[in-house]
Amino acid sequence: MKNFNIAKQFSEFPTGRYYADTDVSGQRFREEFLLKFIETGEKYKLNMDDVEGYGSSFLEEAFGGLVRAGISEKKFLDSFEFVCEDDPTILTELLGYVHDEQVKAEAVRARKG
Repeated sequence: MKNFNIAKQFSEFPTGRYYADTDVSGQRFREEFLLKFIETGEKYKLNMDDVEGYGSSFLEEAFGGLVRAGISEKKFLDSFEFVCEDDPTILTELLGYVHDEQVKAEAVRARKG
């Protein structure tokens, strides 16, 4: 398993949804880090501690956005473990975004039948 410390290897101040918002946005984290980690086929332990906080827009875009990019919730859960001791509610929040997007994706597939 590979380790990735968000505070040390991305930013202590992750914020914003899109590239246009900031250079430490959820979109950037998803596209330049999370998707590449998944592509390796290796499991990653993401350390979410030691940041100044995570905005909901960052978390939703980075993690919920994975499902919109075609990564299933199962694939996501198989690809990552988390260290989130500073604020365990962050993990609950980001897992909720992933799950919500999975439910939406399944509903769209069911309608298309």
